[in-house]
Amino acid sequence: MGDYIKELGEKALIIADPIVKELFLADLESGLEELDYEIEFFNGECSKVEIERLKEKAAAKNAEMIIGMGGGKTLDTSKAVAHYSELPVCSYCTYYCSYRCSLQCTICNLYRRGSF
Repeated sequence: MGDYIKELGEKALIIADPIVKELFLADLESGLEELDYEIEFFNGECSKVEIERLKEKAAAKNAEMIIGMGGGKTLDTSKAVAHYSELPVCSYCTYYCSYRCSLQCTICNLYRRGSF
């Protein structure tokens, strides 16, 4: 993965579903050896509060890119954080994509207490 994204920068904030830690953390770490990154786990809802929290993390890290890893809400949140931080975003979907998949869209859905 590192070879494909190194042109975007050297520092990244990875926004990941908690399942990524269980299933893919070892592979992720070996694939990003040359990248200075921090992993922040997604809190479950693509909301203004979560976007702001992660935007602050990206700023504190001096991130040059956002990497989203997970399902639709995680990828939506990653895209919004990148947009408001004016950073490029890479999305890695961890489930089979349907026609409504966040990976295929440039927009994101924001939620308030579980509803649009």
